[in-house]
Amino acid sequence: SSGINAEYGGWGKLGSDLYLSYFYAGLGDLLTIILQPVPHMYLGRRKSMIVYFLVAGCTFLVALIPLDFGFITLEQLSCLVGSMFSSAAFFSLFLYTSELAPDAQRGKMLGFLSIACRVGALLGPQANLMFEWSKQGTLVIFAVLAVLASLVPIRLPESRDAKTPATAAEVQERRLARKRNLRLSSLEDELS
Repeated sequence: SSGINAEYGGWGKLGSDLYLSYFYAGLGDLLTIILQPVPHMYLGRRKSMIVYFLVAGCTFLVALIPLDFGFITLEQLSCLVGSMFSSAAFFSLFLYTSELAPDAQRGKMLGFLSIACRVGALLGPQANLMFEWSKQGTLVIFAVLAVLASLVPIRLPESRDAKTPATAAEVQERRLARKRNLRLSSLEDELS
C-alpha cells in the first residue's frame, strides 16, 4: 500500500521527490502501527475492524469533494487518512483471524489470508493505472469495497478477552452457546 500511497494516494504530493514521498508513506504506516492497539483495547477486535473499514470507505468518498487548502487538497488528505485506516484494517485482519481460528486450522486460515493478500498485491498496479484513467471511479470502487468489507465481521464473535479455541468442536460449541444466549435475551425482552 505504501507504493500506491507514495505515487498516487496523496503522500507523493507532500514531498518534492519520490524518496521523500516514500518516507511519508512509511511514516503513515508507522503511525498506524503505533496507534492501532488503542481501539482494540476499548472497542475489541471485531468492532475495531468494522470501524477501520467504514472510516476508510468514508474517507475515500470524501476525497471526491474538490476542495483545496493551498498546501494540500481534500482528496490528498482523505486518501492519506483512508490508506492509514485500510492499513489498520489489514493489520487487524491477521490478529483477528488468528484469534478466531482453532489451533488445528489456524495455519490454513492464515495461509488463505496470505493468498488473498497476494491477489491484492497483484491488483495494486492495476489500481494505479485505473487511478490515472479515472480518479473518481477508483475512489468509489475503493469506498464500496471498504464498506462491503466492514459488513463481513458483523456476524463473527468478538475475540478480545476470549480463550482461543483449540478445536473446531469448541468453535461450534461457542456458536451454539451464542445462539442460545440470543434466544434467552429475546425471550426475556418479550416477557418484560
